[in-house]
Amino acid sequence: MHQRSFMSSFALITLSCGVLSAAFVPVACSSSPEGTPSSDAAVQALDASPITDTSTSPTEAVQTGRLVTAQTTTPIPAAKVTIGGRTVTTDSDGRYSIVVPRGTPVTMRVSAEDHYAFIDQEWTMDKPTLDRGETSILSRQTGALLAGFLSGYDTKLGAVGVRVVPLPGCASEEGATVSLEPTGASLRYSVNGIPSAQATSAQKGQTITAIFYNVAVNVPLKVKVSHPQCAAVAFPVEQFDVRYTGNQIAEAGDSLSFYRVYLGPGTGPSDASAD
Repeated sequence: MHQRSFMSSFALITLSCGVLSAAFVPVACSSSPEGTPSSDAAVQALDASPITDTSTSPTEAVQTGRLVTAQTTTPIPAAKVTIGGRTVTTDSDGRYSIVVPRGTPVTMRVSAEDHYAFIDQEWTMDKPTLDRGETSILSRQTGALLAGFLSGYDTKLGAVGVRVVPLPGCASEEGATVSLEPTGASLRYSVNGIPSAQATSAQKGQTITAIFYNVAVNVPLKVKVSHPQCAAVAFPVEQFDVRYTGNQIAEAGDSLSFYRVYLGPGTGPSDASAD
């Protein structure tokens, strides 16, 4: 069973949301504790009854989880969870159950009223069940505050949050740098939970290490990571009963895609992405 999947992406800004300037442009942000999944949301209100999807075959698996609002941990009812072409809605406690393809790459997309869309990194699962744990969804207010730190953010383009995860044999992600293909996006590293225009490399212990914004949408994305002492781990990477493929796309508008990159033992600078 997973631990709680997402804390707020940039955790130190909670109390300021009520005094946002109307000029701030909303942007979705969400994150996850080290090595765990993540999610974020947007779209319309849903009045439909919660759907529980439980039928399976040898080529299918059942994923369960719970959606909550970041920072408040309030359950989100009637949120939409879409995986592998199937969609379910959460119940009154934010819980869902959905049948997903087994052994086939899928992407999880979450949406809810007054939240921002979140597109999780593509993964494959081989086991018959997966407990995804809690996924915290960024509220519209917090998203608006975060956008104030992203100079020149264009909502017609996408945003990608990156988490650099040190695996055993790599002491810390401190000092890592990331780059995105295709090029042309803007980049901010997080310092004390907030996107910083001054930081030039990863800081230790950030729930989101960096955020790329003004990212080309609906095209394959690859994040590269390099580190002075540790080596980048090539995809696929197995973590918490799923195998991350390293594939991802960005969406336009109020959404955030999430991308994990991993560092392992190494003896010098490294620079790698998904293969």
